[in-house]
Amino acid sequence: GQAKVPNGAASAPSLTFINGTNSGLFLSTLNNIDLGFTVSGIERMRINSSGFVGIGTTSPTAQLQVRNASTTGTVGLVVTGASGQTGDLIQGNNISGTTLFAVSATGSVTAAGLNISGAGGVTTSALALNGFSTGSVLFIGTSSNIAQDNSQLFWDNANKRLGIGVS
Repeated sequence: GQAKVPNGAASAPSLTFINGTNSGLFLSTLNNIDLGFTVSGIERMRINSSGFVGIGTTSPTAQLQVRNASTTGTVGLVVTGASGQTGDLIQGNNISGTTLFAVSATGSVTAAGLNISGAGGVTTSALALNGFSTGSVLFIGTSSNIAQDNSQLFWDNANKRLGIGVS
């Protein structure tokens, strides 16, 4: 058999708890399909008809969408690793399984393409750019890409000299 309950709403969910009548589950009146989770009468999470899960949003557009509505510095998403974890904490892969970006448990970030933008963008004790020759002088090239050209300029770090026209 089935137990059928009314749709309910965020402020009055249809499935509640004995000591928490304004927290529970309800069926969205938007389309009678989306499943909403409410706490203290406010919708906090939703699973829509596409299987998308939204936390802090009533209309998720991805498998998992987390929206932080606070403007007071509250963090929107925290991923905490286990004590002594050595692998990646977060990893983004394409459909083939190729890692596009990863954040390790030690805070190292690797990416297939790194785009840092905005005023004051990066605060770090060390930023390493792989794939460039030692002593390269880097330029912002076309499409704001970092480029190197060692044919005319070369930095001699040992002697703290810039070579012009020589390497």
